[in-house]
Amino acid sequence: MRALLKYEFRKTWLTKLLLLGITGVGELLFLIGLYLIPGAQIDNDWTSIGILILVLTAFGGVLIIGVESVVVLHRDMNTRQGYMLYMTPRSSFQILGAKMLENGLSLAIAGLFFFLLGFLDVTLLLGKYGQIELMWDYLRQIMDMIKVNVQITPQGVASVVA
Repeated sequence: MRALLKYEFRKTWLTKLLLLGITGVGELLFLIGLYLIPGAQIDNDWTSIGILILVLTAFGGVLIIGVESVVVLHRDMNTRQGYMLYMTPRSSFQILGAKMLENGLSLAIAGLFFFLLGFLDVTLLLGKYGQIELMWDYLRQIMDMIKVNVQITPQGVASVVA
């Protein structure tokens, strides 16, 4: 099962690497705007662009990882490459189980990664400016922009993240 899981992770590695690269660029822009621009305010262009890239990558990245798993399954079911996979001395249940497990693990790891990165960035932002009310106002504005009607409480934020 470990070999099948490793094989499934390798098939989707390029997309995950591209998402990680885009996330790195967004984080770099965020950190440049936060620390390297003298006298910068929280609403400078570098920080805003970095935050936008990070938010879009987090939402879109998790979606892309999930859709890619469905596309890989479709390709494996309809091409010769997938046909050869089912000719290995593994049961179909093991092969499909590895595909489902890889999808679940990839989504969980990506979600946890983006949640921890967001928590780190908010911590850095609060450490730099120390204005928690301003951060809550920005969070409320983001929620209004994406049309989410959620109470800004720890439980509400956790439900949106989940």
